[in-house]
Amino acid sequence: MGKRLKRLPSPSMGVAFVALLAALGGTAVALPGSNTVTTGDIKKGAVKSSDVKNSSLTRSDIKNSTLRGSDVGSNTLTGSDINEGSLGTVPSANTANTASTATSAGNAGSVGGQQIVKFNFARPSSSARATIFSVGGFTLTSDCDAAGDIDLDGTTSVANSQIMIKGTNDDQTPNSDTFTDDDGASDADETVTITPLSDDEQQDSDTAFNPGDNENFQGDAYFDDTLHNLTYVSGTGTIVTAQFLVQEITNGLGTTNDCFVQGHAIVG
Repeated sequence: MGKRLKRLPSPSMGVAFVALLAALGGTAVALPGSNTVTTGDIKKGAVKSSDVKNSSLTRSDIKNSTLRGSDVGSNTLTGSDINEGSLGTVPSANTANTASTATSAGNAGSVGGQQIVKFNFARPSSSARATIFSVGGFTLTSDCDAAGDIDLDGTTSVANSQIMIKGTNDDQTPNSDTFTDDDGASDADETVTITPLSDDEQQDSDTAFNPGDNENFQGDAYFDDTLHNLTYVSGTGTIVTAQFLVQEITNGLGTTNDCFVQGHAIVG
């Protein structure tokens, strides 16, 4: 019986076999140590949300100015997420800022485009004339003389203006006090007799109120403890309305003052 000879694979066959195994098995190679993966080791677009640990990214991992509104969920940011100091003034809110702006006339503000002035004139007897309020071209002043009597004067800085004043006092008797212009001229329309409307109400007006005119509201009985309503219309259309109480009280309202004019005016 003849012997069958066994042939061993040639060296070239061995090399080819190893190459085949390498091709079939891939080229994965273990990386030496930790923190050795670089951008060059990762294929672009290969890392997904599921590959990142939850709550592991920080602001240092995100490039500045890369996030946009579309990257943030609607209505997810709250006041604690926003630095209020970095925000500008809302345009319509700027109007409200003027409501706290005070003027030389006293405690003033602006509501709906109309200026509101609060005034509180209180003086002892023998006090010099002082401004009670001055707005919209109209100025109201008064002194408090030695007898503790009030002497109200009104002036305008606008030509062709008009003024009307009405006084109400429950204890007042109708009289023929006058509403006069102290500029020295004898203009008939600038001295008007106060018209008694009833036992407790009188009014007067001037339809030719101009710069240089000094309208003096005369008559102690007319002004003592009286509520006044005043309307002034300037030649340019500005309207001032005022409501105020005039009182002559010796050491009145718990003070050492004797003359009081207190109320508010609206200009618009």
